[in-house]
Amino acid sequence: MPNFDFDHTTVLLEESIAGLSLKQGDCVFDCTAGGGGHSKLIQEKISPNGQLICLDRDPQAIEHLKNFFAKEVETKNIVIIKSPFSKIKQIAQMLNVVGKVSAVLADIGVSSPQLDQADRGFSFMKDGPLDMRMDPSSGESAADLVNTKTERELQLIFQEFGEEKYSRRIAKKIVQERTKKLFSTTHELAQIVSESVPPFEQQKHPATRVFQALRIYVNGELDELKEFLTGSFEILKPNGRLAVVTFHSLEDRIVKTFFKEKESGIAKDPMLKYLPIMSSDLASEGTIIKPFPILPSEDEILRNIRSRSAKLRVIEKTGKTDEKTRKKS
Repeated sequence: MPNFDFDHTTVLLEESIAGLSLKQGDCVFDCTAGGGGHSKLIQEKISPNGQLICLDRDPQAIEHLKNFFAKEVETKNIVIIKSPFSKIKQIAQMLNVVGKVSAVLADIGVSSPQLDQADRGFSFMKDGPLDMRMDPSSGESAADLVNTKTERELQLIFQEFGEEKYSRRIAKKIVQERTKKLFSTTHELAQIVSESVPPFEQQKHPATRVFQALRIYVNGELDELKEFLTGSFEILKPNGRLAVVTFHSLEDRIVKTFFKEKESGIAKDPMLKYLPIMSSDLASEGTIIKPFPILPSEDEILRNIRSRSAKLRVIEKTGKTDEKTRKKS
């Protein structure tokens, strides 16, 4: 693997850490540790006897974190594990910290190093192999999908994961073009998408939504997020907090719905939402810290334009409910 500086500007840094309400000695998961921005501040808050578990599925991020936190890894104050964040419950079980975790943080989506490094294939702004895998060693690449999926399958991917209203004509154009030459680079795909979208609809780059859709599909991001939310909530101790930063509406909708169901008590049995039951009869499993998402300040957006779509939501696990659950188990 080439030497690469995983330099990433952390979004909503102070707001995320404040939302976790950390103290010395806490056990914390940073589930998308990436460049280590959140992790560094978390470690400062929970030192000297706290434990931070850093997860990331990107091998370059893992290499960076091991170098960045070499001293803390040696003293075992920080544990670094290459893993998708959806496996948080299994990792907590392995480390014997289920029910002992004070806080979980996840910053969802693609990082600046992944976007800026052309050979990762995430960006339509830089020409490179059409890849988009968070972990380049596993799974199908975006090129595999674009070159093999049927027109209807591509249309549904662009429609569902990119909310692309021109999904049908884009899919049709892709299938037509690949009969002449298979897609292999980001610029090849971006060009075809641009030709498929009317000029009056091109206020932003026309490939934005298609590239988002392919990235989400390639990495199974929405299913990963759902599994992560369930697992992370289960491993929290009473009054532990879960904070999630999202960057587009599909992710935010999933987080918002999960938090609301935990707060209402419906999450214990999803069938309850279809029954005429009073909310007072339901035992809440969590408290949403703020009713609306926390957004980046104007200053942060000026410093880092990629932060403009970020949303932070925080929920605290209900102590009383969790104690009853733990006694039963």
